[in-house]
Amino acid sequence: MDITLSLYRKSNGWQDATPPDEDAIVACTEGDRLQLRVRAAEAPTVHMGGDDLAPARLGMVEGQVEAAYEFVIDSWAGRTSLHVAVGERRRRLILDVQPHPGKLGIEAFAAMLNELSERSAALPWGMSPGQQGGRIAGPTAAAIFPAVLDALMPEMLRHLRRFLRDPPIAVRRRDLAPLSMARRPDTQTVRWLANHARTLLALRPGDRGTGEQLAVLPSVEQPITVTNHDHPVTRHLHFQLLRVRQMVDATARRFETLAGSGNWRIDPFVRGYAARVAEQCRQHRAALADALSAPAFRQSPPEPAREGALQALADLPAAAAVQRLAHRLLGAGLQLDVESALEASVKRTYDLYESVVFYRLADAVQAALGPGWTARWSEPAGDVHEEKPHAAVEWQRDGQPAESVRLLYQQTFRAHSGKPNMWRSLSGELRPDYVIVFETDGDCHGWVILDAKYRASRAAVHDALRDLHVYRDALRHRDRRAHAAFIIVPALDQDASAYATADYVAEHAFGAVLSGTDGDGLASCLRVHCSCVMGSQESAVEPSM
Repeated sequence: MDITLSLYRKSNGWQDATPPDEDAIVACTEGDRLQLRVRAAEAPTVHMGGDDLAPARLGMVEGQVEAAYEFVIDSWAGRTSLHVAVGERRRRLILDVQPHPGKLGIEAFAAMLNELSERSAALPWGMSPGQQGGRIAGPTAAAIFPAVLDALMPEMLRHLRRFLRDPPIAVRRRDLAPLSMARRPDTQTVRWLANHARTLLALRPGDRGTGEQLAVLPSVEQPITVTNHDHPVTRHLHFQLLRVRQMVDATARRFETLAGSGNWRIDPFVRGYAARVAEQCRQHRAALADALSAPAFRQSPPEPAREGALQALADLPAAAAVQRLAHRLLGAGLQLDVESALEASVKRTYDLYESVVFYRLADAVQAALGPGWTARWSEPAGDVHEEKPHAAVEWQRDGQPAESVRLLYQQTFRAHSGKPNMWRSLSGELRPDYVIVFETDGDCHGWVILDAKYRASRAAVHDALRDLHVYRDALRHRDRRAHAAFIIVPALDQDASAYATADYVAEHAFGAVLSGTDGDGLASCLRVHCSCVMGSQESAVEPSM
């Protein structure tokens, strides 16, 4: 049953974005509106991430069903996969999402994950790209951040197919055999003859007699070249690939368990995403099993790397690539404690950005307060189903415990009900990403709202600022409105940069703050508004003194 895929990009009409081949990688950009057309004998099912896409149009074309799916790319960098299923037939399309011009790229995304894995001991190694160690506790099962798995496994399988098309077959070994006069003896053969005087004497023509005896040469240790696939490099790759297959199999089982969990607290998106990851792992395992059944691996028993194998890799580029990618997939720390949550490995990219911004905010608040303030971190937020950053950080001025500053992560503002509430909304329940509260003797004298957004286009920034207007108007802490409100973005498109200028932010106590570039604006912005809030408190105290 054939599946025909066609991809189009919206730009003055639908423009052909190159019909994809099997497992094709298609470049696209944040904000692109794409249309995928699927033609098959029956209606297809299309998944992206953890979501099932609904067709925008469904009809019959040339006796086949054609379904059109439209969607917008709203992540700022990275890869995502489209999975198309028609009966038992499967096709996959990988979207390589590039950022808007001037915005962070995939290298910065990897750096962000590294930063996150360094900052939070509560977040598992599986969220990072493999360069940092992580927690290893008790009996463990391997689990990989799906974006890393999605990027590395197809690449490793591609190089593996290249290797199997032309595996090394010339294997030299040493054996005792009648001396071959057509092969020049090597140094080891000469050394062996020097230690075996009787054999050396037997090689002298005068000592061998005549006739048939001339054809009978003594057995000598010498190099023999045999034609098979039992090569040190192939043995090492066999060993590595068996470990990768075991890891992929364990990962599939863990994600299948998460997808089938009956716990109501797990996000349906996470269930769906986990099911896709498990299915993808099963496909990878089948591909590895097929490769390991090739003659090259059947004739080469697995063994750990030896010096000779590692040296030979330099002359075998495809084998070197397989070894390098397998080593990365099997890196130390690529484990999750059996009691840990796999939800951390199926987070949306903006969840990761929210987490790393929390730690950057903590640094910025410390820098804004200056010396003389001591931070106390709370326990990490979340439960056994999802690991998040710390719930809060509280700073107290040395010698003045009554004066404090608190940074809270995802504080809930309850819907208006007429009941007194420290954190309340004038309308429905709201939950901004972060709030910073300034208190003295338990009384709030100012607080700031911050929300992480990692899309950079002007339209996305306008949407984020509209949400910020709602927060600033609706939210109350101890019946006090927020002093200021900001979105935090990794970068901004040129036509949205006005919202991050110092004059705009200072005048309106509102706007965008950059975090993720060399000129990180969090510290300078918070320094201004911390001073403003705390300065107003000092002014209010002075007249009574």
